Amino acid sequence: MSSLVIPFALLIWWSAAAQQSDYAIKRTFEERASGISEAINGAGSLSVLDSLREEITQLENDFAAHRDFLDRALYPSTFTETLAELREIHLTQYERTYLIQTQGTRITELEGRIAFLTRRLDTLAAGRDSLFAKLQGVQGSTASFRQTSRRLSASLRARDRLIFALMDSIFLSYRKDSDLQKESLSRRIEQADALDRVYDIALDNVRFLKLTRLEPQDYADVIALYEQFNGRWAGLRDKIVDVSASTRDLSRKKTEADLEKNVAAPVDSVLTVWKEELHGLFWSEILTEFTTRDIQIGSFSTGREFSERIEAYVEDVRARDEDAGVFVNDVWKLRIDREWREALTTDVMLGRAEYARLDSLVSGLAQKRFDEEFILYSALLLLLVIAIWWFFVRSPKRPAVSRTKEEKSETGNAAPKALPNSRESP
Repeated sequence: MSSLVIPFALLIWWSAAAQQSDYAIKRTFEERASGISEAINGAGSLSVLDSLREEITQLENDFAAHRDFLDRALYPSTFTETLAELREIHLTQYERTYLIQTQGTRITELEGRIAFLTRRLDTLAAGRDSLFAKLQGVQGSTASFRQTSRRLSASLRARDRLIFALMDSIFLSYRKDSDLQKESLSRRIEQADALDRVYDIALDNVRFLKLTRLEPQDYADVIALYEQFNGRWAGLRDKIVDVSASTRDLSRKKTEADLEKNVAAPVDSVLTVWKEELHGLFWSEILTEFTTRDIQIGSFSTGREFSERIEAYVEDVRARDEDAGVFVNDVWKLRIDREWREALTTDVMLGRAEYARLDSLVSGLAQKRFDEEFILYSALLLLLVIAIWWFFVRSPKRPAVSRTKEEKSETGNAAPKALPNSRESP
Protein backbone atom coordinates (compact mmCIF):
# COMPACT_ATOMS: atom_id res chain seq x y z
CA MET A 1 0.00 0.00 0.00
CA SER A 2 2.81 2.33 0.91
CA SER A 3 4.33 1.69 -2.48
CA LEU A 4 1.26 3.28 -4.12
CA VAL A 5 1.12 6.31 -1.88
CA ILE A 6 4.48 7.73 -2.92
CA PRO A 7 3.82 7.74 -6.74
CA PHE A 8 0.36 9.17 -6.16
CA ALA A 9 1.81 11.96 -4.04
CA LEU A 10 4.42 12.68 -6.69
CA LEU A 11 1.69 12.86 -9.34
CA ILE A 12 -0.29 15.34 -7.30
CA TRP A 13 2.82 17.44 -6.68
CA TRP A 14 3.74 17.40 -10.38
CA SER A 15 0.21 18.43 -11.42
CA ALA A 16 0.18 21.26 -8.92
CA ALA A 17 3.58 22.42 -10.08
CA ALA A 18 2.48 22.31 -13.71
CA GLN A 19 -0.67 24.29 -12.91
CA GLN A 20 1.40 26.77 -10.94
CA SER A 21 3.80 27.08 -13.88
CA ASP A 22 0.98 27.63 -16.41
CA TYR A 23 -0.62 30.20 -14.16
CA ALA A 24 2.71 31.99 -13.79
CA ILE A 25 3.20 32.07 -17.56
CA LYS A 26 -0.26 33.51 -18.14
CA ARG A 27 0.08 36.07 -15.33
CA THR A 28 3.56 37.15 -16.41
CA PHE A 29 2.46 37.60 -20.03
CA GLU A 30 -0.61 39.63 -19.04
CA GLU A 31 1.40 41.82 -16.66
CA ARG A 32 4.06 42.58 -19.24
CA ALA A 33 1.47 43.27 -21.95
CA SER A 34 -0.50 45.54 -19.62
CA GLY A 35 2.67 47.38 -18.59
CA ILE A 36 3.66 48.01 -22.22
CA SER A 37 0.14 49.26 -23.01
CA GLU A 38 0.22 51.74 -20.11
CA ALA A 39 3.70 52.91 -21.08
CA ILE A 40 2.58 53.53 -24.65
CA ASN A 41 -0.41 55.61 -23.57
CA GLY A 42 1.82 57.67 -21.28
CA ALA A 43 4.71 58.12 -23.72
CA GLY A 44 5.55 61.71 -24.57
CA SER A 45 8.40 61.32 -27.03
CA LEU A 46 9.20 59.38 -30.15
CA SER A 47 12.36 57.90 -28.59
CA VAL A 48 10.34 56.31 -25.76
CA LEU A 49 7.90 54.90 -28.28
CA ASP A 50 10.78 53.45 -30.30
CA SER A 51 11.99 51.54 -27.23
CA LEU A 52 8.46 50.35 -26.49
CA ARG A 53 8.18 48.96 -30.01
CA GLU A 54 11.24 46.85 -29.26
CA GLU A 55 9.65 45.65 -26.00
CA ILE A 56 6.62 44.40 -27.96
CA THR A 57 8.93 42.40 -30.19
CA GLN A 58 10.80 41.03 -27.15
CA LEU A 59 7.52 40.01 -25.50
CA GLU A 60 6.54 38.08 -28.61
CA ASN A 61 9.90 36.28 -28.71
CA ASP A 62 9.86 35.39 -24.99
CA PHE A 63 6.44 33.73 -25.11
CA ALA A 64 6.44 32.29 -28.63
CA ALA A 65 7.01 28.79 -27.22
CA HIS A 66 3.81 29.09 -25.17
CA ARG A 67 1.64 30.34 -28.06
CA ASP A 68 -0.78 27.37 -28.01
CA PHE A 69 -1.25 27.49 -24.24
CA LEU A 70 -1.81 31.27 -24.22
CA ASP A 71 -4.32 31.02 -27.07
CA ARG A 72 -6.43 28.85 -24.73
CA ALA A 73 -5.65 30.70 -21.52
CA LEU A 74 -6.33 34.21 -22.86
CA TYR A 75 -9.79 33.34 -24.27
CA PRO A 76 -11.66 35.08 -25.87
CA SER A 77 -8.48 36.83 -27.04
CA THR A 78 -5.39 35.05 -28.37
CA PHE A 79 -1.63 35.46 -28.19
CA THR A 80 -1.48 36.93 -31.71
CA GLU A 81 -4.46 39.24 -31.18
CA THR A 82 -2.96 40.64 -27.96
CA LEU A 83 0.28 41.51 -29.73
CA ALA A 84 -1.61 43.00 -32.71
CA GLU A 85 -3.60 45.18 -30.33
CA LEU A 86 -0.39 46.43 -28.68
CA ARG A 87 1.10 47.31 -32.05
CA GLU A 88 -2.06 49.15 -33.09
CA ILE A 89 -2.06 51.20 -29.88
CA HIS A 90 1.63 51.93 -30.42
CA LEU A 91 1.06 53.10 -34.02
CA THR A 92 -1.80 55.40 -32.99
CA GLN A 93 0.20 56.95 -30.16
CA TYR A 94 3.24 57.32 -32.41
CA GLU A 95 1.20 59.27 -34.99
CA ARG A 96 -0.27 61.52 -32.31
CA THR A 97 3.12 62.22 -30.77
CA TYR A 98 4.68 62.92 -34.16
CA LEU A 99 1.86 65.33 -34.99
CA ILE A 100 2.32 67.20 -31.69
CA GLN A 101 6.08 67.50 -32.11
CA THR A 102 5.88 68.71 -35.70
CA GLN A 103 2.61 70.61 -35.45
CA GLY A 104 4.14 74.05 -35.26
CA THR A 105 6.15 73.66 -38.48
CA ARG A 106 3.36 71.91 -40.34
CA ILE A 107 0.75 74.51 -39.40
CA THR A 108 3.00 77.29 -40.70
CA GLU A 109 3.54 75.45 -43.97
CA LEU A 110 -0.16 74.71 -44.35
CA GLU A 111 -1.19 78.27 -43.63
CA GLY A 112 1.26 79.51 -46.26
CA ARG A 113 -0.04 77.05 -48.85
CA ILE A 114 -3.67 77.90 -48.09
CA ALA A 115 -2.93 81.63 -48.43
CA PHE A 116 -1.19 81.07 -51.78
CA LEU A 117 -4.05 78.96 -53.17
CA THR A 118 -6.59 81.50 -51.95
CA ARG A 119 -4.81 84.32 -53.79
CA ARG A 120 -4.65 82.22 -56.97
CA LEU A 121 -8.38 81.52 -56.74
CA ASP A 122 -9.13 85.22 -56.28
CA THR A 123 -7.03 86.06 -59.35
CA LEU A 124 -8.79 83.48 -61.48
CA ALA A 125 -12.17 84.66 -60.18
CA ALA A 126 -11.45 88.17 -61.46
CA GLY A 127 -10.42 86.81 -64.85
CA ARG A 128 -13.51 84.64 -64.92
CA ASP A 129 -15.82 87.63 -64.54
CA SER A 130 -14.10 89.33 -67.47
CA LEU A 131 -14.42 86.24 -69.67
CA PHE A 132 -18.10 85.78 -68.85
CA ALA A 133 -18.77 89.39 -69.82
CA LYS A 134 -16.81 89.00 -73.05
CA LEU A 135 -18.61 85.75 -73.88
CA GLN A 136 -21.96 87.50 -73.65
CA GLY A 137 -20.70 90.27 -75.95
CA VAL A 138 -19.41 88.07 -78.79
CA GLN A 139 -22.45 85.88 -79.38
CA GLY A 140 -22.60 86.92 -83.03
CA SER A 141 -18.97 86.20 -83.86
CA THR A 142 -18.37 82.47 -84.20
CA ALA A 143 -14.55 82.52 -84.17
CA SER A 144 -14.30 84.99 -81.29
CA PHE A 145 -17.01 83.17 -79.38
CA ARG A 146 -15.21 79.83 -79.65
CA GLN A 147 -11.90 81.37 -78.58
CA THR A 148 -13.44 83.06 -75.55
CA SER A 149 -15.35 79.90 -74.68
CA ARG A 150 -12.14 77.86 -74.69
CA ARG A 151 -10.35 80.40 -72.49
CA LEU A 152 -13.23 80.42 -70.02
CA SER A 153 -13.34 76.62 -69.97
CA ALA A 154 -9.61 76.47 -69.22
CA SER A 155 -10.05 79.04 -66.43
CA LEU A 156 -12.86 77.01 -64.85
CA ARG A 157 -10.77 73.84 -64.99
CA ALA A 158 -7.88 75.62 -63.28
CA ARG A 159 -10.21 76.84 -60.52
CA ASP A 160 -11.59 73.33 -60.10
CA ARG A 161 -8.09 71.99 -59.50
CA LEU A 162 -7.16 74.81 -57.16
CA ILE A 163 -10.24 74.60 -54.94
CA PHE A 164 -9.72 70.90 -54.31
CA ALA A 165 -6.00 71.43 -53.79
CA LEU A 166 -7.03 74.00 -51.17
CA MET A 167 -9.44 71.56 -49.53
CA ASP A 168 -6.83 68.80 -49.54
CA SER A 169 -4.38 71.15 -47.84
CA ILE A 170 -6.91 72.04 -45.18
CA PHE A 171 -7.73 68.40 -44.46
CA LEU A 172 -4.16 67.16 -44.67
CA SER A 173 -4.01 66.60 -40.89
CA TYR A 174 -7.65 65.51 -40.48
CA ARG A 175 -8.29 62.89 -37.81
CA LYS A 176 -11.81 61.77 -37.10
CA ASP A 177 -11.15 61.18 -33.38
CA SER A 178 -9.55 64.55 -32.58
CA ASP A 179 -12.04 67.27 -31.60
CA LEU A 180 -9.26 69.79 -31.04
CA GLN A 181 -8.01 69.27 -34.57
CA LYS A 182 -11.54 69.53 -35.97
CA GLU A 183 -11.93 72.98 -34.44
CA SER A 184 -8.70 74.07 -36.11
CA LEU A 185 -9.84 72.71 -39.47
CA SER A 186 -13.22 74.39 -39.12
CA ARG A 187 -11.52 77.76 -38.59
CA ARG A 188 -9.37 77.24 -41.68
CA ILE A 189 -12.41 76.38 -43.79
CA GLU A 190 -14.12 79.57 -42.64
CA GLN A 191 -11.04 81.75 -43.12
CA ALA A 192 -10.54 80.49 -46.68
CA ASP A 193 -14.27 80.64 -47.49
CA ALA A 194 -13.74 77.12 -48.81
CA LEU A 195 -17.38 76.03 -48.92
CA ASP A 196 -18.48 79.24 -50.64
CA ARG A 197 -15.71 78.81 -53.19
CA VAL A 198 -16.78 75.23 -53.98
CA TYR A 199 -20.34 76.47 -54.44
CA ASP A 200 -19.29 79.40 -56.65
CA ILE A 201 -17.12 77.25 -58.90
CA ALA A 202 -19.91 74.70 -59.40
CA LEU A 203 -22.32 77.56 -60.17
CA ASP A 204 -19.86 79.02 -62.69
CA ASN A 205 -19.88 75.72 -64.55
CA VAL A 206 -23.67 75.90 -64.74
CA ARG A 207 -23.44 79.44 -66.14
CA PHE A 208 -20.89 78.28 -68.67
CA LEU A 209 -23.24 75.58 -69.98
CA LYS A 210 -26.05 78.09 -70.36
CA LEU A 211 -23.97 80.72 -72.15
CA THR A 212 -21.84 78.69 -74.53
CA ARG A 213 -22.65 76.43 -77.44
CA LEU A 214 -20.71 73.21 -77.15
CA GLU A 215 -19.57 71.18 -80.13
CA PRO A 216 -20.22 67.41 -80.05
CA GLN A 217 -16.54 66.67 -79.40
CA ASP A 218 -16.59 69.01 -76.36
CA TYR A 219 -19.08 66.99 -74.38
CA ALA A 220 -16.77 64.13 -73.38
CA ASP A 221 -14.47 66.57 -71.55
CA VAL A 222 -17.36 68.47 -69.98
CA ILE A 223 -18.93 65.24 -68.72
CA ALA A 224 -15.57 64.11 -67.30
CA LEU A 225 -15.18 67.51 -65.58
CA TYR A 226 -18.52 67.18 -63.81
CA GLU A 227 -17.87 63.59 -62.74
CA GLN A 228 -14.44 64.50 -61.33
CA PHE A 229 -15.84 67.50 -59.46
CA ASN A 230 -18.75 65.50 -58.07
CA GLY A 231 -16.43 62.67 -57.02
CA ARG A 232 -14.04 65.01 -55.21
CA TRP A 233 -16.93 66.70 -53.43
CA ALA A 234 -18.32 63.32 -52.35
CA GLY A 235 -14.94 62.49 -50.82
CA LEU A 236 -14.83 65.75 -48.86
CA ARG A 237 -18.49 66.06 -47.92
CA ASP A 238 -18.48 63.73 -44.90
CA LYS A 239 -15.29 65.31 -43.56
CA ILE A 240 -16.75 68.79 -43.82
CA VAL A 241 -19.93 67.71 -42.03
CA ASP A 242 -17.88 65.97 -39.34
CA VAL A 243 -15.66 69.01 -38.77
CA SER A 244 -18.64 71.35 -38.66
CA ALA A 245 -20.38 69.11 -36.11
CA SER A 246 -17.53 69.58 -33.65
CA THR A 247 -18.05 73.33 -33.55
CA ARG A 248 -21.83 73.36 -33.02
CA ASP A 249 -24.06 72.51 -30.13
CA LEU A 250 -26.19 69.60 -31.37
CA SER A 251 -27.92 69.19 -28.01
CA ARG A 252 -30.04 72.26 -28.52
CA LYS A 253 -32.22 72.72 -31.59
CA LYS A 254 -30.15 71.06 -34.28
CA THR A 255 -30.08 67.39 -35.12
CA GLU A 256 -27.33 65.67 -37.09
CA ALA A 257 -29.56 65.68 -40.18
CA ASP A 258 -30.21 69.41 -39.80
CA LEU A 259 -26.48 70.08 -39.55
CA GLU A 260 -25.70 68.00 -42.61
CA LYS A 261 -28.45 69.79 -44.52
CA ASN A 262 -27.25 73.25 -43.52
CA VAL A 263 -23.60 72.59 -44.31
CA ALA A 264 -23.82 70.44 -47.43
CA ALA A 265 -27.16 71.47 -48.96
CA PRO A 266 -25.98 74.49 -51.03
CA VAL A 267 -23.24 72.57 -52.81
CA ASP A 268 -25.42 69.47 -53.19
CA SER A 269 -28.13 71.63 -54.72
CA VAL A 270 -25.95 73.35 -57.30
CA LEU A 271 -24.35 70.03 -58.26
CA THR A 272 -27.82 68.66 -58.93
CA VAL A 273 -28.59 71.67 -61.15
CA TRP A 274 -25.24 71.24 -62.93
CA LYS A 275 -25.97 67.59 -63.68
CA GLU A 276 -29.51 68.29 -64.88
CA GLU A 277 -28.33 71.13 -67.12
CA LEU A 278 -25.52 69.06 -68.60
CA HIS A 279 -27.60 65.94 -69.24
CA GLY A 280 -30.56 67.93 -70.55
CA LEU A 281 -28.39 69.87 -72.99
CA PHE A 282 -26.57 66.74 -74.12
CA TRP A 283 -29.64 64.68 -74.93
CA SER A 284 -31.47 67.58 -76.57
CA GLU A 285 -28.49 68.09 -78.92
CA ILE A 286 -28.52 64.38 -79.75
CA LEU A 287 -32.25 64.55 -80.53
CA THR A 288 -31.65 67.51 -82.84
CA GLU A 289 -29.39 65.34 -85.00
CA PHE A 290 -32.43 63.21 -85.84
CA THR A 291 -35.17 65.86 -86.05
CA THR A 292 -33.22 68.13 -88.43
CA ARG A 293 -33.22 65.23 -90.92
CA ASP A 294 -36.89 64.47 -90.31
CA ILE A 295 -36.17 61.26 -88.41
CA GLN A 296 -38.93 61.04 -85.79
CA ILE A 297 -37.75 58.62 -83.11
CA GLY A 298 -39.50 60.26 -80.14
CA SER A 299 -38.11 62.28 -77.26
CA PHE A 300 -35.59 61.02 -74.68
CA SER A 301 -33.68 62.48 -71.76
CA THR A 302 -31.64 59.55 -70.46
CA GLY A 303 -29.42 56.86 -71.89
CA ARG A 304 -32.01 54.18 -71.21
CA GLU A 305 -34.70 56.13 -73.07
CA PHE A 306 -32.32 56.76 -75.97
CA SER A 307 -31.67 53.02 -76.31
CA GLU A 308 -35.39 52.29 -76.22
CA ARG A 309 -36.14 54.85 -78.97
CA ILE A 310 -33.40 53.53 -81.25
CA GLU A 311 -34.55 49.94 -80.78
CA ALA A 312 -38.19 50.86 -81.48
CA TYR A 313 -37.28 52.82 -84.61
CA VAL A 314 -35.14 50.00 -86.02
CA GLU A 315 -37.93 47.47 -85.43
CA ASP A 316 -40.46 49.78 -87.09
CA VAL A 317 -38.24 50.23 -90.15
CA ARG A 318 -37.80 46.47 -90.42
CA ALA A 319 -41.52 45.85 -90.10
CA ARG A 320 -42.36 48.42 -92.82
CA ASP A 321 -39.42 47.36 -94.98
CA GLU A 322 -38.55 51.04 -95.53
CA ASP A 323 -35.38 52.55 -96.88
CA ALA A 324 -33.27 53.52 -93.84
CA GLY A 325 -30.44 55.16 -95.79
CA VAL A 326 -30.86 58.62 -94.25
CA PHE A 327 -31.16 57.23 -90.74
CA VAL A 328 -28.20 54.86 -91.06
CA ASN A 329 -25.79 56.82 -93.25
CA ASP A 330 -26.56 60.51 -92.81
CA VAL A 331 -27.53 60.51 -89.12
CA TRP A 332 -25.99 57.51 -87.39
CA LYS A 333 -22.76 56.98 -89.33
CA LEU A 334 -21.88 60.59 -90.21
CA ARG A 335 -23.11 62.32 -87.05
CA ILE A 336 -23.76 60.01 -84.10
CA ASP A 337 -20.88 57.57 -84.61
CA ARG A 338 -18.39 60.13 -85.90
CA GLU A 339 -19.13 63.15 -83.68
CA TRP A 340 -20.92 61.87 -80.56
CA ARG A 341 -19.46 58.42 -79.93
CA GLU A 342 -16.79 59.53 -77.42
CA ALA A 343 -19.37 61.22 -75.19
CA LEU A 344 -22.01 58.53 -75.60
CA THR A 345 -19.60 55.77 -74.57
CA THR A 346 -18.96 57.36 -71.16
CA ASP A 347 -20.38 55.27 -68.33
CA VAL A 348 -22.84 57.93 -67.17
CA MET A 349 -24.45 58.25 -70.62
CA LEU A 350 -24.55 54.89 -72.40
CA GLY A 351 -21.29 53.04 -71.81
CA ARG A 352 -19.19 51.22 -74.36
CA ALA A 353 -21.09 47.94 -74.27
CA GLU A 354 -24.52 49.51 -74.78
CA TYR A 355 -23.28 51.80 -77.53
CA ALA A 356 -21.69 48.84 -79.35
CA ARG A 357 -25.00 46.98 -79.12
CA LEU A 358 -26.96 49.88 -80.62
CA ASP A 359 -24.36 50.42 -83.34
CA SER A 360 -24.63 46.76 -84.33
CA LEU A 361 -28.43 47.03 -84.36
CA VAL A 362 -28.42 50.07 -86.64
CA SER A 363 -25.70 48.64 -88.88
CA GLY A 364 -27.94 45.61 -89.37
CA LEU A 365 -30.42 47.80 -91.27
CA ALA A 366 -27.74 48.82 -93.75
CA GLN A 367 -26.62 45.21 -94.12
CA LYS A 368 -30.18 44.06 -94.85
CA ARG A 369 -30.61 46.75 -97.50
CA PHE A 370 -27.25 45.88 -99.03
CA ASP A 371 -28.19 42.21 -99.24
CA GLU A 372 -31.49 43.02 -100.98
CA GLU A 373 -29.84 45.34 -103.50
CA PHE A 374 -27.07 42.84 -104.12
CA ILE A 375 -29.58 40.12 -104.91
CA LEU A 376 -31.55 42.46 -107.21
CA TYR A 377 -28.51 43.64 -109.14
CA SER A 378 -27.16 40.11 -109.37
CA ALA A 379 -30.46 38.92 -110.86
CA LEU A 380 -30.51 41.77 -113.42
CA LEU A 381 -26.92 41.05 -114.39
CA LEU A 382 -27.70 37.36 -114.83
CA LEU A 383 -30.66 38.17 -117.09
CA LEU A 384 -28.47 40.46 -119.17
CA VAL A 385 -25.84 37.72 -119.60
CA ILE A 386 -28.50 35.21 -120.67
CA ALA A 387 -29.93 37.66 -123.23
CA ILE A 388 -26.51 38.31 -124.72
CA TRP A 389 -25.75 34.59 -124.87
CA TRP A 390 -29.06 33.88 -126.55
CA PHE A 391 -28.57 36.62 -129.12
CA PHE A 392 -25.08 35.56 -130.18
CA VAL A 393 -25.15 31.81 -129.66
CA ARG A 394 -28.70 30.54 -129.77
CA SER A 395 -30.31 32.85 -132.39
CA PRO A 396 -31.59 30.81 -135.56
CA LYS A 397 -29.12 30.69 -138.52
CA ARG A 398 -30.05 30.60 -142.23
CA PRO A 399 -29.18 27.35 -144.17
CA ALA A 400 -25.89 27.29 -146.07
CA VAL A 401 -27.62 26.10 -149.35
CA SER A 402 -29.82 29.16 -149.44
CA ARG A 403 -26.85 31.41 -149.06
CA THR A 404 -25.10 29.63 -152.04
CA LYS A 405 -28.12 30.02 -154.32
CA GLU A 406 -28.38 33.66 -153.48
CA GLU A 407 -24.74 34.14 -154.33
CA LYS A 408 -25.14 32.34 -157.69
CA SER A 409 -28.24 34.32 -158.54
CA GLU A 410 -26.42 37.52 -157.88
CA THR A 411 -23.55 36.29 -160.12
CA GLY A 412 -25.88 35.26 -163.01
CA ASN A 413 -27.64 38.55 -163.10
CA ALA A 414 -24.44 40.45 -163.34
CA ALA A 415 -23.22 41.55 -166.84
CA PRO A 416 -20.44 39.32 -168.24
CA LYS A 417 -17.04 40.83 -168.50
CA ALA A 418 -15.52 41.31 -172.01
CA LEU A 419 -12.89 38.78 -172.89
CA PRO A 420 -9.84 39.87 -174.80
CA ASN A 421 -9.94 38.89 -178.58
CA SER A 422 -6.59 37.59 -179.57
CA ARG A 423 -7.48 37.58 -183.27
CA GLU A 424 -8.47 41.21 -183.44
CA SER A 425 -5.99 43.18 -185.41
CA PRO A 426 -4.41 46.01 -183.74
